[in-house]
Amino acid sequence: MATRKKPKNVYGEGSIFYSNVKKKWMAQINLGFDSNGVRKRKTIIGNTPNEVKEKLRNVKNDMYTGKFVSANNITKQILDEKLAMNEI
Repeated sequence: MATRKKPKNVYGEGSIFYSNVKKKWMAQINLGFDSNGVRKRKTIIGNTPNEVKEKLRNVKNDMYTGKFVSANNITKQILDEKLAMNEI
């Protein structure tokens, strides 16, 4: 009798896996694409799969509510403000 396969995650939900090199559980989630078309990813590291799953859930919640800000967005925002004030 065949065993059931684990259902596939929905695109963009992130993936959780074990890294043999780092000996840690890791998760990656896509943040979108930059201006050059290169995919941006966020990597989350933890000791247990449940810990990583919780951290991934927090990052996804922050992304959906608008609280998550990457370092590139902060730099772009500062440069845009300076350009608007003609300081550069």
